Amino acid sequence: MNRTSSPMGDKMRLAVASAAACLLGLAFASGLPAKRAQESDPLACQDCHAETAATWKNSLHRGYLQRYLGEAAAECSHCHGDASTHLAEPTKDNIRRFSPKSVEGIRQSARLCLGCHRTVVNERSWSATAHPSAGISCFDCHRVHGPDDAYAHLHRKNGGMSKLPAVSGQADAPSQIVNASCIACHEDIAGQLRARSHHPMLEGRVKCTDCHEVHRSTEPALLPTGRDVRDVCTDCHTDRRGPFIFEHEPVHSSGLGEGCITCHRPHGSPNPKLAPYFGRALCMQCHTDILEDGAHRVRPGNCWRAGCHAAIHGSNRSEVFLE
Repeated sequence: MNRTSSPMGDKMRLAVASAAACLLGLAFASGLPAKRAQESDPLACQDCHAETAATWKNSLHRGYLQRYLGEAAAECSHCHGDASTHLAEPTKDNIRRFSPKSVEGIRQSARLCLGCHRTVVNERSWSATAHPSAGISCFDCHRVHGPDDAYAHLHRKNGGMSKLPAVSGQADAPSQIVNASCIACHEDIAGQLRARSHHPMLEGRVKCTDCHEVHRSTEPALLPTGRDVRDVCTDCHTDRRGPFIFEHEPVHSSGLGEGCITCHRPHGSPNPKLAPYFGRALCMQCHTDILEDGAHRVRPGNCWRAGCHAAIHGSNRSEVFLE
């Protein structure tokens, strides 16, 4: 059936169309951009933050948030909050930002990250460690918008990789990425690792976190909480662990010395065996009586050579560590 138009019908249709247009205009003026910004659609953010949006799209963080918390949690607003005002007038003051160079910024970043990473460390424990006390935040070591690999999330900034060059093409090996991230700040360690005798970090066989607990330790040098130097060293050097009938006292952290580091420099040394002093000069730091003993003075070589104190770490047969 054909409908004929009437003046009243045309006016009604015009009124409805006008109302719809007004509502649509109001929606675009206030509602839709706010909703789009509130959800932090990457399309809204990438206009200015194209590089960050591109890396975030395939990042480990986004994939995890999508999988376990839903699509909405994977958007920018999950960390940066409502961006409606920022979208209308982009400034640094109207969006949630994290300034790791301030005490409050370090607290905010830790509170944000540890809201999810509670299994790594809680906020109170992290705040008690040396890193935040030294002005280091989560973002100084981790790239939160980074690629889809756990180790690739670590920074390689400040020339860390150049200070710790890869050996045998291991530039992207997890151990090298971890070491480079640490050495970016701990530059003094890089030189020690190039010494004649060193732990095989340059070779990619050892990484800093094998010995140091960087997130929750309150021990000196970030050693694992509740463990002493000897415990850490003998995780790898099991033949030095003992117990022995005749113990060499300085080996024990609870004894006269500081454990293994009494006689060894843990990162590197120009002397063999990571020793801080060459040959018998090492032993003479404690055994000063040797200086007055003519029989000892005339003997060549070091004190722990074959036929002398070969069992220097401890012995089950000789109280002077001859075997």
